[in-house]
Amino acid sequence: MKIRQLFRIDALLWSVIIVLPTAISFFDIYNLFSPFKFPILLFFTGIILVLIVLQRKIKWDKIIFIAFFWILFVLMASFNAYNQELAFLGYFSGSGRCEGFLSLFCYIFLWFAAKNYLIINAKRILIFFVGLIPFSLYALIQYYGKDPLVINYGFAPRIFSTIGNQNFVGSLAVMLVVLSSSLFVLRRKWVYFYFALLFFSTLVICQTRSAWVAGAIVITGFLFYQFILKKKVLFPLYLILGYVLVFLILLNSQKQNTITQKYKTIAKEMDLSNEYGGSGRLKIWSITNEVLLQNPLLGVGPENLKLAIETEQPQLHNEYYRRTKTTIDRAHNEYLHMAVTCGIPTLCTYLLVIFMSFKSSMRSILTSTWSMAVSLAVTAYLIQAFFNISVIAVAPIFWIFLGGLAGNRFISQDLMDENNQKNQIKIIE
Repeated sequence: MKIRQLFRIDALLWSVIIVLPTAISFFDIYNLFSPFKFPILLFFTGIILVLIVLQRKIKWDKIIFIAFFWILFVLMASFNAYNQELAFLGYFSGSGRCEGFLSLFCYIFLWFAAKNYLIINAKRILIFFVGLIPFSLYALIQYYGKDPLVINYGFAPRIFSTIGNQNFVGSLAVMLVVLSSSLFVLRRKWVYFYFALLFFSTLVICQTRSAWVAGAIVITGFLFYQFILKKKVLFPLYLILGYVLVFLILLNSQKQNTITQKYKTIAKEMDLSNEYGGSGRLKIWSITNEVLLQNPLLGVGPENLKLAIETEQPQLHNEYYRRTKTTIDRAHNEYLHMAVTCGIPTLCTYLLVIFMSFKSSMRSILTSTWSMAVSLAVTAYLIQAFFNISVIAVAPIFWIFLGGLAGNRFISQDLMDENNQKNQIKIIE
């Protein structure tokens, strides 16, 4: 019975990271994305919670205690928030992106469940890739101007896919590109190559420069490792040629080289002398830092940054609005955002959870295909997070894969029968 429960939890975890990115509402056209995904997150987390309680088997170790302190700090920050309802629910009176205490609790609980119950192998990864095909196909439909939401409902003609924003599309696409690319090189199976090209097309057309930079850093480092240390040349070369081919096809489309033009702006946006460089991020970081200095321990509360800036820094808020015609609700740096909303101790425990999760799988990262591929995907997310924000459609994927690293939940072969499954589970536990 307990073995069956384990596989049910594993199946639910994989369902979370397939359903959340791709689910959109057909009932409320104005709440297609985060507000619709929030109850889905609560639903899956609730079922997994019940199943784990029924297992009556919870292993406590140092990393779980650190994770417990992280969510405890988040709870304290939520009680200390300007607007407690917004802090706990993440969405109140049209404000917020549904990443309040409840969502953050779901993230860390999914991490815990993945640490103890997730199974990562070829079959599950392929199902994950197949489940994310609609995400990439919808992005391509939007790129070629055929999106019914843009045509019929007046949505902005951008690449938001099923996520809601091109930056968030990039944060998911870069993980998928790195995961599929590394698996192609390591396992030498062409199915991963085809998925790599599909996800790479999404990464290119979303025009998210932070994701481009993160992907370039991780894939370049990985291929260098394969070329120089492992002496593998042929499959990495196929991968590079495939990427170039996809890139050229997209550049020669009807979009008049907009991708090339976006690429050329990367160096310009990195000009530190321009306080509004990085699409305004440098100014956002500066304003956010002023709020952080006034609230270093408990922060201003989840989803309360906008209210805090308007209250504590009205002059800077007005100046930014006059210049950009927009307001600031996120720090556009996940680490800075966590510090300013939940406090510096919360950020420190978060970084410690990440470090210890990698440490748990450090040995297998160098010997296991799956461990290396997942660690590279998580690393890509962590790099792009310096310039992006956490969202409910993408963050659970990061947390669940991070939990897989923390529990070293990697199986070398596909499982053939229940007896072999039991033996493999004992090994990874």
